[in-house]
Amino acid sequence: MIKQDKSNGGNMQKLEWEYRIIKDDLNTQIKEIERHERVSVSRERIKFLISESTADQIFYFKNNLKILLPVRKDRRSGYHQWHQAFEISFPAEVSDIYLILRSLSSKNHWLSRDEYSWSHFLDELILPDNQIKLIDVDREIHLYKMSDVEVEFSYDSFSGYHNSSIAIRDQNPDKINKMRKQLDLLDEDSNDYVTTLKKYFLRKK
Repeated sequence: MIKQDKSNGGNMQKLEWEYRIIKDDLNTQIKEIERHERVSVSRERIKFLISESTADQIFYFKNNLKILLPVRKDRRSGYHQWHQAFEISFPAEVSDIYLILRSLSSKNHWLSRDEYSWSHFLDELILPDNQIKLIDVDREIHLYKMSDVEVEFSYDSFSGYHNSSIAIRDQNPDKINKMRKQLDLLDEDSNDYVTTLKKYFLRKK
């Protein structure tokens, strides 16, 4: 069943911009972040679904598929605005499964069930489709506040590829620019998980 994101209680809220860098060596920046106020530490094991057809962040976590849509990308800075449009819990209705497949693949899938468990979804629709990859991702996420700006660093494992990631989020892009300067990241372009996973796991045509 689709669960709409109602976290704002129906009120309009301005989306945050996000700068993210994913790289194998961010130790200098992480040490600087650790000097500030830590908000939380968490660890999650998720499964990303990627394909050449999609720019959406689609991942499985705690029996739900979460879908984050890239609403905007600033051409100059590369910053993204993401919106969690909805999430699907399993067992899932066939209409919900159809929405996911439309984002991931150009193939016409034969949907033989009215309801799909996670294992049915994987075994019958995802794994047989050579356009779609299922990637195991482990993330240890450290969230901090720096000058009232949300800064996150994480240690990531993408099916054996080890990286670090830093994300800076705020409604004001100028605040992100200042934080990038403070962390010596002005020369590092903004990135995102979907683009990085495609680079690692999808063969170039």
